[in-house]
Amino acid sequence: MTYEQMKAKTDMAIKTAYDTVNYFNNAPLAIKNNLRNKIKKDLNSLYMKYDKVNDEFIINDILPKLELYNYEVNQIIYKNGLSIANSYRDNNIEAFRADYVKVEDSISTKKLSFKDAFLQYAEIAKNTPHAPALLFLEEQQPLVKAAYEKLGLEKVRNLRYTKSKIEAALNSLDADKTTEQRIAIMMVGLIPTGTTITVDHANKLMEQAYYQLGLKRKAKSTDLHKWFDCSAPKSKRINGKPTKVVDIYRSKIIFGCNNNNEE
Repeated sequence: MTYEQMKAKTDMAIKTAYDTVNYFNNAPLAIKNNLRNKIKKDLNSLYMKYDKVNDEFIINDILPKLELYNYEVNQIIYKNGLSIANSYRDNNIEAFRADYVKVEDSISTKKLSFKDAFLQYAEIAKNTPHAPALLFLEEQQPLVKAAYEKLGLEKVRNLRYTKSKIEAALNSLDADKTTEQRIAIMMVGLIPTGTTITVDHANKLMEQAYYQLGLKRKAKSTDLHKWFDCSAPKSKRINGKPTKVVDIYRSKIIFGCNNNNEE
């Protein structure tokens, strides 16, 4: 997917979220009563939250915009940098060393581990709670914010910074979450956006989530469209062998919308 296509999808998703929220927040009580639980069931809690006191939904569009910027950096800036460096080399022009690593058709960038991101987040949040660096860490590891704010440093340390255990602890705090939301939150935490994942690996991660939630379900790669903007399963040669893969673009702002298998 090109950056322009990704931007168009992100802008449309944000607009749809705002349209939904504005309609609900300004609706009469009778309409709110018909819509409240449906929206709460489908929303992605990374981007949208329900304010029970004021009976309204609140959108945080910073994270999808950061994801879009990160997509641009990975797909355009880094790729162009690699292309320029290769062009210089091919024409015998000396260039400074660039730390780009080409992995088939994409660029792999080092991502902070959850533990490192969480410890940095906790230190910064303690001293400068509104620092821009927090947004970067949340974009790198979206789970750190909820883990820090809802569980705290000591609890996360006791869980040995294990994301699956932290996911389970966070899920147990919110009894209002539906089973589908719990699955969605776990899957978004398990599968990085802006990556390509094999169907076999995706199915194993789904089975892991179902098992942890005590569900007896069969993993299907097409279910990824419930939680992510992603491609349909397609064939790609990995180590010389045809392998089914899915491109994961980003998590959906509202879960359950646009469940079409777009490339």
